[in-house]
Amino acid sequence: ESAGARPGPMCYRGGGPLTVTDANVLVGKISPEHFPKLFGAEGREALDGDSVHKAFEELAAQIGMTPEAAADGFLRIAAENMANAIKKISVERGYDVTRYTLAAFGGAGGQHACLVADRLGMSRILIHPLSSVLSAHGIALAERRAIRAQGVERPLDEALKAVSRIEETLVAGCTTELAAQGATADNVCHETWLHLKYEGAGLSLPIAKGSADEMRAAFEAAHRARFGFISTEKVLIVESVEVSVSLPGAPTAEPELPLSDSPAPPPDEQTRFYSDGAWRETGLYLRASLEPGHTIDGPAIIIEPNQTIVVEPGWRAAVTKHNHLLLTHLSHGERSERASAPSEGVRTLSLDSGTHHPRPLPAGEGVGKDSSDPVLLEVMQNRFMGIAEQMGTALANTAQSVNIRERLDFSCSVFDAQGALVANAPHIPVHLGSMDRSVETVIREAGADMRAGDVFMLNAPYNGGTHLPDITVVMPVFDDAGERPLFYVAARGHHADVGGVAPGSITPNARTID
Repeated sequence: ESAGARPGPMCYRGGGPLTVTDANVLVGKISPEHFPKLFGAEGREALDGDSVHKAFEELAAQIGMTPEAAADGFLRIAAENMANAIKKISVERGYDVTRYTLAAFGGAGGQHACLVADRLGMSRILIHPLSSVLSAHGIALAERRAIRAQGVERPLDEALKAVSRIEETLVAGCTTELAAQGATADNVCHETWLHLKYEGAGLSLPIAKGSADEMRAAFEAAHRARFGFISTEKVLIVESVEVSVSLPGAPTAEPELPLSDSPAPPPDEQTRFYSDGAWRETGLYLRASLEPGHTIDGPAIIIEPNQTIVVEPGWRAAVTKHNHLLLTHLSHGERSERASAPSEGVRTLSLDSGTHHPRPLPAGEGVGKDSSDPVLLEVMQNRFMGIAEQMGTALANTAQSVNIRERLDFSCSVFDAQGALVANAPHIPVHLGSMDRSVETVIREAGADMRAGDVFMLNAPYNGGTHLPDITVVMPVFDDAGERPLFYVAARGHHADVGGVAPGSITPNARTID
């Protein structure tokens, strides 16, 4: 939990607990000398690094680690949690984050951006000059907008005439709402979206208004991108009409600045920070001394008026023509080349967005390490649980059954190659108690006949089934060569009715499971 502004982190001298901010102070990623002196009884003291170091020494002694390793562990866990949150939101909306640039903002965004991007497999990070106060900056520039919606619940072809009438009514209502802020029919613009879904589905997708054929094609493309399939035999339903009317905000155009041909200046200071198990000699740069076109290879620290930006090893920071910072993950070849070159740390080049290529996630951190490492255990537990949670999100979004879509009567888990439970999402406990027996049954019965892409379904009570409508789906995940399953993923969901001697499968006359 956050320590809040009061009492704040321990380093704020307010009697607060150890926090992620304190971990950054201990490992050297936050420099007390460059932090505002706003602390203590009079509000004039610097960050308290001594208390933080003492507290981490006591904590590290309990778990057999050095203080800096313990603090670095906190940061790794925090980055994992932030990455999992981004994954969850992205899966719900059907986005592959590796195809995008990570936008870092907030007062601490620059301290963690590289670590989070590493865990997401993202190769680029964009940091705006006002990123630390970006929310306030955005409020000042944002357009004023009114949004209204009305339900329809009719097939697409039948609904088009009614949609036009509804659109007119909603636009008039939104324009009236904005009139007090200077809106007129001449200075506003509006957009209309139809929320479409397959008949019987619970989740609709917003599609820009167009002809019936255009909207059907756009819906199918969006549905395939998000869920991996389409159902052309099903009727397309207009769930609702949504209209957005907006009054333009302040201009957001940014001037293009000339790129410098000269090398970036040397670091303003030399310091060091602890990262990935080692102390690293680090250049500290003041942001004001860097011009568009300058680049800095990590490890490095960049101090801005309102934030600290940490450039981790393996990353390069470049100042763009708009005075933004663009952080790019270096390829293994570039890193090897830089390691053998003189440690100048700075080069100048013109920036080109180029083509983005998703990169693999970092190699397994736990290979060859002690399995009792508490940091590693927490990181891997969160990572595996995140996989199971994302499975559940995809299942709920695509389900036709009300039991699964709305009652959330399902569970998802990850199992190892022998069928032992590795991690599960916090779904239905009764499902999870015997799901491993179902996975073991699939392994035993399918054996050598199992192939990549196979999916197995079962609900047998002697093989881990809970009750008749609970159907378990098991899928092996093979190695890259497709030769052997590395682990299994499984989902169990309650179907409304699958037959049996009584509706819903529950009968007082039941005496045996034969």
